[in-house]
Amino acid sequence: MHYTFDVWVERNYSQNPWARYADDGVIHCMTVEEAEHIKEKLNLRLNECGLELHPDKTRIIYCKDSNRPGDFKNIQFSFLGYTFRPRKAVNRRNGKVFTSFLPAISNKAKKHIWQTIRNWHLLWMINKELHQIAKKYNPVIRGWLNYYGKYGKGELKRVLMHINYHLTFWVRRKYKKCKYKRRKAQDYLIKMANQSNRLFAHWDVGILPTTE
Repeated sequence: MHYTFDVWVERNYSQNPWARYADDGVIHCMTVEEAEHIKEKLNLRLNECGLELHPDKTRIIYCKDSNRPGDFKNIQFSFLGYTFRPRKAVNRRNGKVFTSFLPAISNKAKKHIWQTIRNWHLLWMINKELHQIAKKYNPVIRGWLNYYGKYGKGELKRVLMHINYHLTFWVRRKYKKCKYKRRKAQDYLIKMANQSNRLFAHWDVGILPTTE
């Protein structure tokens, strides 16, 4: 079915860039009228196959930026773990701030990563050394960096800082001298990062522990 659908889109709307993964897809249009027309035709095509467009997920999105300042109800969408929406950007040549329509890790993906980190239960891994924890979880961390680090690196950085947060609690539980001293635990972790900044995959790209 997917192959047949792909062929139908290519044959009828080859001038419109598009992408599909499983049952999710995005088609780029130049005008609202064109988008509404294609949406109607897509629904008719799916109806012929005994299917229909998802009533909540199927929306026309206005890619608002400095060159497209118009008003529209929907100005963001999520696709494959990224949310595309208007974001502030800086012109590298003149330093001026402008608005661009850019992707970054979606809130749903953030929550999944936060929950995954919590499920590691680092607080209770006091029988392990820091390098053992790094070895165990670096493949997962590296996977997040490789996928979600392509765009919106600042958003991903704020998510992965939670690993350092949980590591601080690990330090406080493992070492009695740090048990009731958060700052001392933070300083210890900072020291370890300075000595071995490639120990954790996220440290290696500059997401280092801080005292904040």
